[in-house]
Amino acid sequence: MQTDQYKLTKWLNKLQRESWQLELVISGFSIFLMLGAWQGLTGFGRDIALASHGLGNEDSLLNIGYIILLGACLFILINLVLHVLLRGIWISTIGLRYVSGDIDFDSLKLAPKFDRLLRRKVGSFDQYILKLEKICSVVFSFTFLIVFMLISVGMYIVFVVTFINVVMDALVGSISQELNETLELPILILLVVGGLLYFIDFLTLGYLKRIKWLSHIYLPFYRLLSFITLSFLYRPIYYNLIDNKFGKWVGFLMLPYVIVVTLAFFQKIHSHVWYPDEPGSLAMLNSHYDDQRIETSLIETGSIPSKFVDNGFLQLFIAYLPKQDNQILEKICPDFEPFHEEGFGTSLQFSGDGIVVETNKGNSNAALSCLSQLYEIQIGDSLLNSNNFKFYRHPNYNEYGLVTMLDIAYLPRGGHVVEVRKLGKRISGGQDTLANIPFFQIPFWTE
Repeated sequence: MQTDQYKLTKWLNKLQRESWQLELVISGFSIFLMLGAWQGLTGFGRDIALASHGLGNEDSLLNIGYIILLGACLFILINLVLHVLLRGIWISTIGLRYVSGDIDFDSLKLAPKFDRLLRRKVGSFDQYILKLEKICSVVFSFTFLIVFMLISVGMYIVFVVTFINVVMDALVGSISQELNETLELPILILLVVGGLLYFIDFLTLGYLKRIKWLSHIYLPFYRLLSFITLSFLYRPIYYNLIDNKFGKWVGFLMLPYVIVVTLAFFQKIHSHVWYPDEPGSLAMLNSHYDDQRIETSLIETGSIPSKFVDNGFLQLFIAYLPKQDNQILEKICPDFEPFHEEGFGTSLQFSGDGIVVETNKGNSNAALSCLSQLYEIQIGDSLLNSNNFKFYRHPNYNEYGLVTMLDIAYLPRGGHVVEVRKLGKRISGGQDTLANIPFFQIPFWTE
């Protein structure tokens, strides 16, 4: 048994000495992958934005996953670029040591005060190389520890959201609504307090585990949250990092480092101080014109083919935004049965003949009629007839919506504005009422 342990130790020591080569290979390959992944995440973000329009509370799960992926990609890029730079300095110092050996302060012939100062502050060149080696290895491990930490935070938030929105809602059929509402707040407080204790323990490098009287209370939370946050994946790395003085300093710097990088990512320089952040209807947005919109942009409200119209017809696309529109549609068409249920689902169904693909067989004419009632279109003082709407998936990014062709041959040459108003909730006399609310405006020019 001792022989096997000796062989294992010898093998690990050899790997430890040569690990810098693997670190550089993995860092370079990971940086290349992360640069590609960052571009891919842009498209993934558009998919989430398009899908989450109609998911209600469930869109938070998708957005949390997206933020975690984006954060992990960002920190891997920053840390591994830093690691490659530090390893480059480390390799250069080894090459310099081969040429000139250690620092010879005697040959520099410094004044006594500077000689004593530099000998104390600079020290041995070999110690400098050893310190760089230690920093490089810790930065490499620190990178993946941050990624695991982000995943743990995301997993815990997903658990809390899922428990409150799914589990508690599922209990409504078996318990009274009053009891459900009574239980929901204490359970939420318990989950949040448990999460905060676990997070504080993580940031303080296990301080809560050292308090004997608290250990009996904290242990159940710790075991549960360890499973939920998948901390068993990185726990050996974490405890191996903080079991020495240098590692403890790195552990204490983890949260400030994440906060500083996050804040730095959102910093910007304000120079155009007279330019409003949200010009609203006074702005001309490229996203409103199909021939001007960038590929990564979603249609958030509506669009027309171009700002210049020369054939007497204006094609107008209006985006369907379920999160805003579905509640209004339920009020104006209470008897209509939607084609699908909101939320996650599958198009596969099981029957006696095996697995079949679900097809919706609802009343499309009734759905189109209901959706058409949402909008009111106006150009200048003219309120236009919008009864010729059609279902349309816009080729920009397959956005769902309606399209209509407006006859504008009567308009004189020059600039005009097409304005779309949409039914929405408005409080009047202390009660919710439906009223036409400005949705978007698009300026265009006729020739």
